Amino acid sequence: MIEQGEKPIEDRNISSKPYGNSCPYSFLWKHRRFEAVFAYFDESGKFQDSDFICIAGFVADDARWNVFAEQWDQLLRTYKVSALHMRHLMPLKGPFDGWDREQAKKMLGEFIDIIRRNVLIGLGVGMDTKYLRSMPPDVRKQIGDPQYFCFQRILRLLVKKVEESGYKSSVPITFDDTEEHAVRCYRMWSKLRKLHPELKQAISAITFADDEIFYPLQGANLLAHQTRDHQ
Repeated sequence: MIEQGEKPIEDRNISSKPYGNSCPYSFLWKHRRFEAVFAYFDESGKFQDSDFICIAGFVADDARWNVFAEQWDQLLRTYKVSALHMRHLMPLKGPFDGWDREQAKKMLGEFIDIIRRNVLIGLGVGMDTKYLRSMPPDVRKQIGDPQYFCFQRILRLLVKKVEESGYKSSVPITFDDTEEHAVRCYRMWSKLRKLHPELKQAISAITFADDEIFYPLQGANLLAHQTRDHQ
């Protein structure tokens, strides 16, 4: 089922490499001997109205992301949906209206298999905001903004894990593009790179993209939602 106003799957002009017609930063590495590595992240939950918030996502090289995107696109076509959004899948609404739980579970397992086959690293950082709100004000002040805490922690974890894998160059990161999140994320990044110049050297860019075009962001959304749901 296609949501009202959405183009049918067969009518959409989808690239053979749906996550961006080859990697958007490939020109930066075209004279290098190694595969460039890219990270995609999404967030789930807001401090004001959620008991748990998190940022999660995946890391892989250019070749693996291309295979990931081709397989992801094929599975979307198989199930005749335009995108995998957990906010629609879990309550079975939108394009999943009329589905039963077993059908949704089967499809979700197939998308998870694509992730397992192709990504190199999966990362997630969360915070129990319900417990945080119960703390004394002076303790909450020491911890600071919980979303900034998760943001800086996921970047540090990314740098650590990528370095442990033996990759020596900087890594560009792409987040899901929503206006509120993009503005907040860039402000946090501007603050963080001034305080910690080593992160600026390790992370070459932070950008934002439409998750209906950049399929790795749908994978990140899946991980963020599952991390929050099963905390």
